[in-house]
This record gives sequence, C-alpha cells and structure tokens, in this order.
Amino acid sequence: MRAVSLCLILLAVAASAFAQVPQTIADTELTRYLDRAAKAMRTASQDAAANDTRALRESLKRAQELWMDCYGKYREWVSADTNWRADFDAISTSMTNAVNALTPGNNIPNAKLQIDAALAKLNALRDRNGVPDLEATADDVAKSLEGMQATAKSLQGKRLTVDDLSTLQKSYEETTTSWQRFTSALVDVNALGLSSGELDRFKQLVAVQNIKFDTINYVLKDPDTARLVAELQSARDQLAQLVEELDPNLTDSTGDEPVEDSEFADDSGDAGIGEKGGLGRPGGLRDRPRLLPRRR
Repeated sequence: MRAVSLCLILLAVAASAFAQVPQTIADTELTRYLDRAAKAMRTASQDAAANDTRALRESLKRAQELWMDCYGKYREWVSADTNWRADFDAISTSMTNAVNALTPGNNIPNAKLQIDAALAKLNALRDRNGVPDLEATADDVAKSLEGMQATAKSLQGKRLTVDDLSTLQKSYEETTTSWQRFTSALVDVNALGLSSGELDRFKQLVAVQNIKFDTINYVLKDPDTARLVAELQSARDQLAQLVEELDPNLTDSTGDEPVEDSEFADDSGDAGIGEKGGLGRPGGLRDRPRLLPRRR
C-alpha cells in the first residue's frame, strides 16, 4: 500500500513538473508578433530622428498597438527566462512614456529615448531567448557583404599589407557569422513555419550560398582584389535571389499578418528591407522584394 501511495505521489510531482516545462521559443507565431512590434518601433524611432511629428504620431500609435497585441498574447508565456514578464512590463512602460512625451507636449527627443529603450529591451529579450529575426539577420549579411566589397574595391591596384589582409579577413568573419545566424533562423529554427518541401528548397539555396562563401574564403588566401570584388557581387546577387524566393512565404494567410491586425495591411508598395539602409538602400541589393512587409 505504501508503494502504491509513493508511486501516486511521484506521478503527481512529475505531472506538476511537466506542466511547468517552458514552451518552445521556436514558435513561428511568437516570432511574427515580435517581428511586427520591433519593426514598428524601428519606424517610430526613424520618424523621431527625422523630427517628423506627424509621421511619428502615426508610427508610434502603430507601434503601441502592435506591442500591446504581443503583450496581451505573450506576457504570460511559460518561459525559462525569469526576466520575461519583467521585460514585457518594462517595454510597455517605455512605450507608454513615449506616447505621453509626444501627447500633448510634442517632446520628440524624449519620445525617441523611450522608443529606443523599448526596442533595446525587446532586442535583448530576443537575443537572450534565441528568438530569430530574419529581417535583421538578412540585413546584417547584406551590409557585411557590401562593406567587404567596398573595402576590396578600395584596395584594387594596391600592394596589400598585412593590415589590409587582416581587415578583409575580419570582414569575412563578420559576414559569415551573420549568414550563420540567418540560416539558423531560416532552416534550423524554421522561423517561417515552412513546409518540408519548401524547407528543402531553401536548404538547397543556402547550400549554393555556402559554396559561394567557401569560394570567397579561398580567394582571400591569396587575394586577387578584382576577382574578390566579382565574387562578393555574386554573393550579394545570390542573397537577393534567396530573399526574393522567400517573399511569397511571408505574405500568405498563415504568415505575417494575424486576423485582428488586418486593418493595417500594407499598401505602400515599398521594396527593400529598411527605409534607411539594408537591402533597399542605395548601393545595396536594390529593388528587391522586402523580406517582411513594412508596416506603418
């Protein structure tokens, strides 16, 4: 009888422990909610930096609404991160402070300070919990490739020094680090919730780009700057193609926009990842579809 009682106690303890197991952080819906809130905050921060009161009022309202959607759905998320709820509350406080700074006082500098604080807290929470941001990581890869190509162009026709080689190698390492973060989010985490067939197709595109990075690394061992510039341009073109291939998977009915947010559907027609830089900036991967639709 004692043995039976002990078993029942152990089962109860096990059931209780099982109920407290954190939900997987690799949840595509969570990723989408955080993506929308973060992008809206970035837009509001840009409008504040431009000192555009009218645009800021609209973008801040949008950012506040999207954050509260995320807050209401995920503040009570069962996470192993002990700071999860505190960070959600801190972000909400910063966003409320930003709204209060702008209305009625039009204190744009203070509003920007609060928006940036909220965004920094959100980014730290994502990084700490491994919640991927495909747009940001793709943008990092594009910027790193562009920077490395600009460096290689500046060195054409010159005798390369040890410092020049070190600079190129450092740029390459930064590029591949960003690329690994992007492919991890896309393939390993499957942040977009792709079907097995779609995932296999993107794995093939990733493999092709990996070969390109291997080629760049080979050229770096005895740099021919003209060839290096050409290989980097090829890598940028391939990245743009991969982003273009991704685009339809981000705009279907199961993707970026939840039903309750449908009134905010984007009709801007803008292309590129960011309004001020990224895949849509001059000199970058121009005129390519956005990795994720811009929301205003």
